[in-house]
Amino acid sequence: MEIIGLFFAFGFVTPIVVLGFIAFYWKRTRGDDRVAVVWQAYARRRRFRYSEPSGTWPNRTSPGIAWSEDGNDYRIEARGAEAIATTRVVARPAVAVLGEIVVTRAGGEAGRKEGSTALGHRLVLWAHPAGFADRIFTSEVKRALLGFEPASLFYRRGEVSLDWAGGEENDARLDEARAVVRRIVNALAASHPAAPACDPEPTTASI
Repeated sequence: MEIIGLFFAFGFVTPIVVLGFIAFYWKRTRGDDRVAVVWQAYARRRRFRYSEPSGTWPNRTSPGIAWSEDGNDYRIEARGAEAIATTRVVARPAVAVLGEIVVTRAGGEAGRKEGSTALGHRLVLWAHPAGFADRIFTSEVKRALLGFEPASLFYRRGEVSLDWAGGEENDARLDEARAVVRRIVNALAASHPAAPACDPEPTTASI
């Protein structure tokens, strides 16, 4: 019986495991390639800098897009893979402002912090110091953010990041996310006109 069991394990189960691994690898690579093709075309149409993915899974790097606008540095990047893949738009504003903002779903980080408040029906907002978000979340910013409804938004250590689920392949969705982040960057600058600035890049781009 033991011999039959070993034969079953090596002759039947092992090939299934190997085939499953090959199928996962093929699906993972195909998904990365599809996002890379879309992002490359997106960057080319908007004259942004595009970074090719490199290497092979599981050490394969993700595609990336970068540009500068009004002295602020922006980038779009992918995180994770498959069911846990996310797309992120990041901005490094030229204006450095002390403060922290966290926006997540109710079960996320913001919902676990003391002093958090509801933002719309699904999002929760937390900010430090108290009142910091009131100067940033203008009615225009709130409408844009609630209309997009991301998985999370952070402003930490002088950087804005907006995340949502999936490797985004829709140009309009990418443009909408960029617009949300740009509004937040503009609100930061408008609320703190005397804040020190970082060294900006000379090139600009607009949506």
